[in-house]
Amino acid sequence: MDEPAADLAGGGGERVGRLPRPLRTGRFATRDGVESPVHAPRGDPRVAWHELERLVEVTTWILGPHRYPLVLARPDDGGPELLVDWYPPDRWPPPFDDVATGQPPYLRHDQYDMRTTGVVRPDEVLDAVEVVEELDPAVWATRPPPPRPPGPSLPTGPPRVLRPGRRRTPAAAPAAPPLPRPSGVYADLDGQTYAAVSAHKPRLRLLAPGQGPVPAGFEEDGRGVRSRLVPRTAVTRIVRVTTWARWRGHEVEVVQVSDGRVRVQGWTYPPPDEPAVGTPENTYWEVWTAPQELDAVREDVVEVPR
Repeated sequence: MDEPAADLAGGGGERVGRLPRPLRTGRFATRDGVESPVHAPRGDPRVAWHELERLVEVTTWILGPHRYPLVLARPDDGGPELLVDWYPPDRWPPPFDDVATGQPPYLRHDQYDMRTTGVVRPDEVLDAVEVVEELDPAVWATRPPPPRPPGPSLPTGPPRVLRPGRRRTPAAAPAAPPLPRPSGVYADLDGQTYAAVSAHKPRLRLLAPGQGPVPAGFEEDGRGVRSRLVPRTAVTRIVRVTTWARWRGHEVEVVQVSDGRVRVQGWTYPPPDEPAVGTPENTYWEVWTAPQELDAVREDVVEVPR
């Protein structure tokens, strides 16, 4: 394939013009008639969300080698490889006709991230289609964090001396803060809210908590994951939740909650000088922490049409 302006071959599906390299994916904002990718998290003082004219979520589908439908997992940097994910067509129908079934043999399944991922060469791409989801910029308007509760007042006067022989009754341990809800897709079914695998599939795989009795209709696999597959029409509401917080002065996103601890991701540069901080990607850093270390936890909720 010629670089960088070669067009990818045409095909079916919802197309936004022809797709030259580099391919794009992710969230894009339009301000003063100029569209640009959104890199900073909501709440960054450099981002005036209320001034946005348009906000969209772009998913780029790729028809890969042997006609396997793939999803672009990371924006195209013009290099020799494209990072892609694969989803079963019966769970997330692709915008292509005559696609191959089964898992592509050139991709691998990551048990940690629960995704089938890999790379393909640009010259192996048979077709590429953008699917654009409109988001409401007003929902993302920057709001100040909730005020902190006032701290305990300092004692005044001379220190109190305990009498000999008396023992101080230990104070009750402060209650642990509630665990935040991690970013993701959630759906309401029969009056209960469950995490969902995706908001774009004709059927949703709902996930139930691992504690307590198994809810009716859910099945538990050998790893203790409780899930249930339901049509989109069976749920009453689908929302996309993005949970933000501050960790030691850094704006972070809560991406996972497990065993009473939370995993957060941040985009500030340079990364915090902490031994526990990891940088799995050059574009962000992450750390596991206790919920007590998070301040100003807030949720951005966008309702997804059913």
